[in-house]
Amino acid sequence: MDSIRKQSAYLKTLFFLLFIGLGISSPFFGIFYKHVIVHADGTPAIGLIGLIFFVMPLVSLIANIPAGILADKFHSGKHLITLFCFGVAIFAALIGLVGEDFAHDWTANGKFIYIFVLLLFLNGFFYPIMPMLDAETLLFLNKHFRREFYGAYRLWGTYGWSVSTILMGGLLFYFRHAPLIFYCTALAFTVLGDMFANAQVPAAELERERGVILEEIRMYEDTPDDLVFDLLNQAAWNEPGLGRSILGTAKTLAGIDRG
Repeated sequence: MDSIRKQSAYLKTLFFLLFIGLGISSPFFGIFYKHVIVHADGTPAIGLIGLIFFVMPLVSLIANIPAGILADKFHSGKHLITLFCFGVAIFAALIGLVGEDFAHDWTANGKFIYIFVLLLFLNGFFYPIMPMLDAETLLFLNKHFRREFYGAYRLWGTYGWSVSTILMGGLLFYFRHAPLIFYCTALAFTVLGDMFANAQVPAAELERERGVILEEIRMYEDTPDDLVFDLLNQAAWNEPGLGRSILGTAKTLAGIDRG
């Protein structure tokens, strides 16, 4: 039970940090664009800014599909999320640079192209993170028969959003420096990526949890109606993945390591 509580706290912390990154970024990006993508007379290039807000959500339609396929095929959700978080951090920091003094003489079109291209990469990394974290959480909750608690995990995201929007608003009020929006976004996703990259389960806890799940598999196989349901799924869904048991098998469980 101690390992379950630790994993639960870990997932809640991830939701909290992810929504800190969201709260720092999405409500304030428009402020950055309005201050940076401006015409020679100082007026915001509203048409170009509008194009950014129109195109970027469409990136999710492209980015989520290959990310989901890779995560399922190679069972590498954790590693992909780590990569995506660091990718968001790098491109956010690069976008923030265009708000500094050295880019002051760039034309509105030049700044737009620079920001637009980097945003394509940033959003390509960003959009898959949420569904993949949801998948990791639901796998954990299903394994421990606690799916009804999913809302409690997302609630921590609400806390992160609220805290970060208040702090970001205060920072902008005090420093009056628009690039802070993207720099703070980069910092938040760097921390989130580091949590994924360096999260490991102690060997003793891994073995204890492995034993618990093996016992659950044996109990499941000793229950005729549950076993028949699994066999029916395997017969009906020949495609790999769809017909497999959520608990896995003794063989797949033996292959899990601390990475």
